[in-house]
Amino acid sequence: MVNTCAVRGCKQESYPGCGISFHRIPVNKEWRALWVDAMNLDTNVTKTACVCSLHFTDDAYLTVAKNKLKPQAVPSVLPKVVFCVNIHIL
Repeated sequence: MVNTCAVRGCKQESYPGCGISFHRIPVNKEWRALWVDAMNLDTNVTKTACVCSLHFTDDAYLTVAKNKLKPQAVPSVLPKVVFCVNIHIL
């Protein structure tokens, strides 16, 4: 099964050897709301949606391998988004 990060602007997908872990958005309403707010996710995000490890700080993990989050972990690293503006001068 291929996971795709639910964070807008992040195109990370899972594949063998990618070195990135994926974490399901909590089903608990309070924790889910924290994640949705922190990452500016759609409030109707699916129950199977995931956030990749690139959106968590190192101290959010219980393990060095970054595959197990602390119970209170909330994603906090937003992707860098580059905006392009075309200006036409007449």
